[in-house]
Amino acid sequence: MKKIIIAISFLIILFSYSNLQSQSGWFTQASGTDATLYSVYFINQNTGWIVGGGGSSNERVIIKTTNGGANWFKQYRATNYAFFSVYFIDQNTGWAVANDLIIKTTNGGIKWFSQFSSNNYCLTSVYFLDQNTGWVVGGYTYNGGEIIFKTTNGGSSWFLQSNWAYHVVLYYVSFTDQNTGWVVGGDDNGGIIKKTTNGGTDWFIQSGVNYPYFVSAYFINQYKGWVVSCYTIMKTTNSGTNWFSQFNMTSNCLSSIYFVNQNIGWIVGDNETIMNTTNGGINWFSQFNGSGLILRSIFFSNQMTGWAVGDNGTIFKTTTGGNVTGIKPISSSIPERFNLSQNYPNPFNPTTKINYQLPISGYVQLTVYDALGKEVTILVNEKQNPGTYQVNWDASNYPSGVYYYKLITSEFIETRKMVLMK
Repeated sequence: MKKIIIAISFLIILFSYSNLQSQSGWFTQASGTDATLYSVYFINQNTGWIVGGGGSSNERVIIKTTNGGANWFKQYRATNYAFFSVYFIDQNTGWAVANDLIIKTTNGGIKWFSQFSSNNYCLTSVYFLDQNTGWVVGGYTYNGGEIIFKTTNGGSSWFLQSNWAYHVVLYYVSFTDQNTGWVVGGDDNGGIIKKTTNGGTDWFIQSGVNYPYFVSAYFINQYKGWVVSCYTIMKTTNSGTNWFSQFNMTSNCLSSIYFVNQNIGWIVGDNETIMNTTNGGINWFSQFNGSGLILRSIFFSNQMTGWAVGDNGTIFKTTTGGNVTGIKPISSSIPERFNLSQNYPNPFNPTTKINYQLPISGYVQLTVYDALGKEVTILVNEKQNPGTYQVNWDASNYPSGVYYYKLITSEFIETRKMVLMK
């Protein structure tokens, strides 16, 4: 009887998570570990890495995927501590940092080698501009105090840029060019934002506030950026000269923020919180809220495809920007051939429907482009079974004009024109 109850409970959990996508636009992927996952990074929509540590085996791990997260395999395993940050500049070259360690790969993670090791530091974040120039930040292990390291030779050697002695730990570093960058952090007494305009030779405080320490930041360019404390999102539009609060949480501490352009971004935190903005952070709305687990990092490879990772080896993925998809099968009968129908109505304002047919299963992408051929949005980006499908496109946020939509499968490509007339 006990085994039956356990089995039923497991199926309920499995069913619940399998329905994440239909409920929220996010679905789970199997990581193969129960370690806490602290950082995720993708170089395209297929190839990415996640790092973390802990779990039942108390291992620090690096896992990799080459198929968008459908399968993950372990590249690195060691005991004690955890990796907190990972960053790649191409499919071969990347770095990961742990409490006491900086490691590098030059072959996509097949082999990792140590570049720096010391028990005196707790390293939390890594960022590289190119193969040579990068920064790592954190704090002293025993006495507190911020740490900023820089390299100009790909990590072969690291030198201190800042080692202030007061009890502040830095949790995130980001640069927009060779000269301009920010670090954020703090302690229980307040958060701190520091900026450099000369590649880190000098750092100056931009904001010291009573909010808890800042844990994440994201800059679209040298003028616009966001920083996140546990309960607050702040934004600048003038390179950090002024910061203003955009959002205050009453619960669910925030962990990580990511933007794909100046309008569209996401944030994650406690209780599997995932929130989205489409107007640069003026308004935020919930996409998902789950159990007591913490989501600790979020990353998007394009406007539609992203991953959020956290406790107990949790990985969530979306192929719809986190929104409930407008895709629905309208016939389960197997068509004789591929077909992309003309949208209707056409012209339209502001919504239209697009039908297409698949005679075989496979990976499907349906993308909308403007008149200049620039990608506007990806409506479908997933594997689908044979059948006839309908997709709704809401163009409320787009200007009038001519648009094109293209259906791509392994054996079929077709493009059609549509007109948005407001």
